[in-house]
Amino acid sequence: MNRQVLIIATTILLVLCWSGPGFEAQAAESEAVPDADAILERLKQLEGTWHGEGGSLGGNSSSVVHEFRVVAGESVVMEIMDPGGEREINMYHLDGTDVVMTHYCGGGNQPRLKLDYAGASSESMPFVFRDATNLENPAEDRHIHAGKIVFVDANHLESWWTVYKEGKEVAQSRFRLERMSNPQVLE
Repeated sequence: MNRQVLIIATTILLVLCWSGPGFEAQAAESEAVPDADAILERLKQLEGTWHGEGGSLGGNSSSVVHEFRVVAGESVVMEIMDPGGEREINMYHLDGTDVVMTHYCGGGNQPRLKLDYAGASSESMPFVFRDATNLENPAEDRHIHAGKIVFVDANHLESWWTVYKEGKEVAQSRFRLERMSNPQVLE
């Protein structure tokens, strides 16, 4: 009888030792993945008109306007950069458990970036290059390759955009924006 108890106890101990870390890893992994819906909701809070300064780092800054709109049945956040000018557009939305952004560039390409969950926080949302459309060779052609939105407070934000060409960073732009109004109808 003691031998059977010993065998059963040893078997249970081995099963717990073998499977325990797996269960812990699964639990930690599920806790580590931020809620994509909550992140999109955070982006929706940007809705409105924002004014500020922006431009290429190391270059001259100029006055800028960005408009954020929640569109497509509240499933997409549209950012219009320079609504009176070139109208470059960023579209933020969910793709399964990912938050993605497509940048509709004045250069005619459309880089798609994905939220880098490892670097994300409630104050900062970094985006990394995933792929692109209308970009023949992303390793060589000029395109937006990374970005980051920093929530300073409810009425101030910064966004950083990194441009790559020939596989390396060639420019970075920063925009410092202040909320100026609630949503308005686009003209």
